[in-house]
Amino acid sequence: MELLKDLELVEVTYESENKKVIFTFLHEEAGEVREVQFNKQSWDATKSKYVNDEEKAAKVDEWCQEYFETTFDKLTDCIGVRKDIYAYDNYCSLWESSSVDKFDEEDLGLIDEGIIKEIKVDDIGIKIHFEYQGKVYENKMVYSKWMDSLKRFLINPQEKKKKIAKFEEKFGVSLENKDELIGKTVMFEVKKAGGKFIWVELKAFKKSKKK
Repeated sequence: MELLKDLELVEVTYESENKKVIFTFLHEEAGEVREVQFNKQSWDATKSKYVNDEEKAAKVDEWCQEYFETTFDKLTDCIGVRKDIYAYDNYCSLWESSSVDKFDEEDLGLIDEGIIKEIKVDDIGIKIHFEYQGKVYENKMVYSKWMDSLKRFLINPQEKKKKIAKFEEKFGVSLENKDELIGKTVMFEVKKAGGKFIWVELKAFKKSKKK
């Protein structure tokens, strides 16, 4: 990833019946342009095309307010503003994307220690990122279910309650105080679920015997 500072927005183009917008930023020093896209639609693999997605559309509207302080239909008014651009190999973004590495078959059974770097909570679950040998891996405590008919995740309230309780029991802090865990050492084990999915189990913190 390369951070390109203070690039000027020189063009805003709407496509896909005004469901997608393409921002073109000028990288003057390199003599290049960089494009950022906001798309209100999601890719439907079964239909092999983009389809309307109310949840994603709502997120796009939020991004328009957060990054441009305007509505989706008035983004052309923002030509001339300057933004920092995060340039990746295959796309550009207005924010830094967090990518994680994955263990493979050769790592099965590995038990070692890593350092907790970040803990995210969203509509899918609790995502714990930890660093091991210079790479970042992820443990998920999922409490949502993918509904193929709706093409989206839906939260299971009972499962969410269970996963939050499990998190707090395992790490000894409330979910609201999750950032207290940043920088702490955690033991992990690489496992396989269902005979094909490799995942990482984070072990509970050791508890001291009460005196």
